[in-house]
Amino acid sequence: MSIANETGTGDTGPMSGDQGAQQCAADLKSVAADKVAQVRDQASAMYDKGREKAQAYYEQGMSTAQEYYQDGRDRAMEFEENVEQYIRNKPIQSVLIAVGVGALLGALLKR
Repeated sequence: MSIANETGTGDTGPMSGDQGAQQCAADLKSVAADKVAQVRDQASAMYDKGREKAQAYYEQGMSTAQEYYQDGRDRAMEFEENVEQYIRNKPIQSVLIAVGVGALLGALLKR
């Protein structure tokens, strides 16, 4: 009978312990790789979701800016038309107002 059989250890020896440690390390490596892939997938999904939200906010902002621009442009054109109409209806009064405004600005800029 061999010494290994007498101690009750059987075929388990130093080589079996190394193999067990290697198997454990391989299992841990596999679990870690799975977790990394899972985290990467979650991060990618979060990035895509954030990108979609940012795109939606960008489009909404552009739409609002275009509306404000068009509204301002329309008001400016309306104001210009009103001024032209006023000048056509009251040319002498318009010239006197322009002279008064010019004199006032000249006096203010002189100081």
